[in-house]
Amino acid sequence: MRALKRLVLAVMFVLTAFLLTSPVLSAQTLVLSLTDPLGDDRGLGTYTYPKADVFKPGVFDITKFEIYLTEDKVIFKVFVKDLGGNPWNGPNGFSMQYIQIYVHTTLKNVFMRMDTIGLNVVIRSDYGWHFALLLAPGWGEVPVPKGERAALYYANGTVIAQNDILKVYAVPEENAVVAEVSKAALPDVDNIAMWKVLVFLTSYDGFGPMKVRPVGVEAEEWVVGGGRELAKAILAGIEPRVMDLLAPTAEEQYEWLSGFDVERKLLAMVPGID
Repeated sequence: MRALKRLVLAVMFVLTAFLLTSPVLSAQTLVLSLTDPLGDDRGLGTYTYPKADVFKPGVFDITKFEIYLTEDKVIFKVFVKDLGGNPWNGPNGFSMQYIQIYVHTTLKNVFMRMDTIGLNVVIRSDYGWHFALLLAPGWGEVPVPKGERAALYYANGTVIAQNDILKVYAVPEENAVVAEVSKAALPDVDNIAMWKVLVFLTSYDGFGPMKVRPVGVEAEEWVVGGGRELAKAILAGIEPRVMDLLAPTAEEQYEWLSGFDVERKLLAMVPGID
């Protein structure tokens, strides 16, 4: 009997120590869940993957996007068809994807931006962004696009490199990339249900322009193929560098990304999702 009591006390001690030293798991409330069509990871409809073996089918295909709230965090979760493992050992658990999330809040008379960072597209003015999350593989200490670390950008130019405020990691069993952001770092969280969002997925390239893999006419080992009809846009420097984006249908995505004007050298313009 004494031995049993000692065993029970030992188990209780271990459980108590675990509870005291383990982080408290906050309940998550789902705020937004949107699906994206399968098989639309073709940019404006003509793009093909680079030819290197690491680019498995589906690594650039968004399937779903979710936003959750906890007591002290906003959690952004992007699902893809296949993360493709982590062939280059990205510190954040993924190597090939580069996800950019642009958010238009309900704030009025506050500076916002319509550009994107290295994607060669612009955002329609009524969806201009107040902050953006750039989810990169995470090497080094310098934020993208100068470095390779994930970052939180504000429209006024302030940047927070990935740290305790912004945590980025992969969930391989769900083929998902997650960004956890401190509520205190984000504006207008009380109205999160009315935010407008844009989610882009492109191919990460540490040697590419602004860390984005370039698009050529023909696919090469490390170059995305855009098709012959994109040749003039490439020469003009206005080819969209996007493999997939969150859109209701594939046709809408292709239409949005095809909206550039070669003669006037205008970039394609895309709206967000309400």
